[in-house]
Amino acid sequence: MTPKIWMWQASVTCTLRAVSIRLITGLFSLFLLAQTAHAEEITPWSFTGNMPKDARVIQLTSAQITRSGLAINTQSDGFIVWSLKPLDGPVDVITVRARTNRTTKASMLWQPVGGTPDQLVQLYFEIPGTSAFEDVDIIVSGYPQWDWKTEQFAIALPAGSDVIIEELQFRHWPLYERIGERWKSFWTFDTFRPYSINFLWGPLISSNSPARDLLYATLPPTSPSVTRYFYVVLAIVAIGALVASLKPWRRQKAFGWFLAVFVLIWLIFDIRMGAEILSYAVRDVQTYVLPKPAKKELRNFRDIYARIDAMLPTLQEHDKIALLVPVREVYEPVLRYEAYPHVVVTDPAAMSGATAWVVMDRADMWVDDSGHLRQGNDTVTSRVVTGVGHVAVKIDENNFLFVTP
Repeated sequence: MTPKIWMWQASVTCTLRAVSIRLITGLFSLFLLAQTAHAEEITPWSFTGNMPKDARVIQLTSAQITRSGLAINTQSDGFIVWSLKPLDGPVDVITVRARTNRTTKASMLWQPVGGTPDQLVQLYFEIPGTSAFEDVDIIVSGYPQWDWKTEQFAIALPAGSDVIIEELQFRHWPLYERIGERWKSFWTFDTFRPYSINFLWGPLISSNSPARDLLYATLPPTSPSVTRYFYVVLAIVAIGALVASLKPWRRQKAFGWFLAVFVLIWLIFDIRMGAEILSYAVRDVQTYVLPKPAKKELRNFRDIYARIDAMLPTLQEHDKIALLVPVREVYEPVLRYEAYPHVVVTDPAAMSGATAWVVMDRADMWVDDSGHLRQGNDTVTSRVVTGVGHVAVKIDENNFLFVTP
């Protein structure tokens, strides 16, 4: 081969490589652009002035389209149903934008795959009672029974409902965003709760932002644990290592591969859990150590310590302290510890002789004009709890320290 021909072949090869790289890069950029353009797909059903799809009203007293939306007022349990595969594409979250004067427990129903028209899956959700329209996210992707190709989709409301539904949004996230949400949810931490002393849920995986926002809101969580994915990865690597180890000269490398993946997963999990525990400490510093005494809050105790600390100097002057609280298990241990060695009683029969009365979160406790501590909503029906005294420390109307001579 002459030098000229060799140089020509080399030039062609370099050109083809450059074109291939540019072509691949361009196609990849177009793919990313297309994905970005379709980041979150939302199919809205607006009920303001029209019904977006044909529907049947069953057993509802009244269901009318208005300028504000679909107004439903019913004196009996009923539902509105859309048939003939009403949903146009995949759905991960259904957002209901509605308004009602009092909290209403509604439900979504759909016909599962292979089900008959009278076999519907029911998923409950709550519409909060407010004067303005509120968005309620129903995360259907977390339920294996969900099928967006359902033949029937319905919303059921109980008797006594008075609801206006402005819009339904059927939301779907593309693959790359679902992967990103899984990564974000892996690094989303729980907050410190009473069970955190003995048990941690660990990292959970969700595929959309509404599910990630509510990751630990319900107990037990509906989102799966990341350990399921870790076990699958380990199983695949173990099978691959076993197949590779059939050849003796690969045996050590195969075991090394499995061990390396196992250690990597261990380290990732350890870093994640260590970061969560550190987040508890950081939150304690932000909410309890740094704020001023009156603003201190500690975990699920909220500002109980701050209220007791405000009363403590006066409490130290009294030997017997009566505690008037709605739930003794929350307040009593804290006050007993803080007021020790003074006696704290919660049993009304044992409160005789108490000279300090700690009232916390009790809207039914108040002091009348004559200086008596009373329990009840008014003077006629309320009962006198103590002798004449005065409020020594006042936090607010429902939290104060009342003392008697």
